[in-house]
Amino acid sequence: MFNHPELLPGSPLPDFTAMSRAEAEDWLKTHDHSELIKLAMKGQNVDGTMVVNFRAPASMVAQLDQLAGRDVEGRSGVIRRAVADYLERQQHGSAA
Repeated sequence: MFNHPELLPGSPLPDFTAMSRAEAEDWLKTHDHSELIKLAMKGQNVDGTMVVNFRAPASMVAQLDQLAGRDVEGRSGVIRRAVADYLERQQHGSAA
């Protein structure tokens, strides 16, 4: 059924290899399986985007979340636009 070597003990996912088909189907019907989907999609950029992580001071993240609360695309949208603006300025030699 499902066997993925990256699953670690304590994972929010059950060991599907130890379940009957009926048990696995029941689990999928009654649980949030977003972690399973994330694992299945790991490394894939289906919509042409990639997940990027970065470190930022807590105060910066708080300000970002305040702005993002008013933005239809949320935190990611604010960051995408900021990076796009930065790259545009770099391309035209007017970096701030």
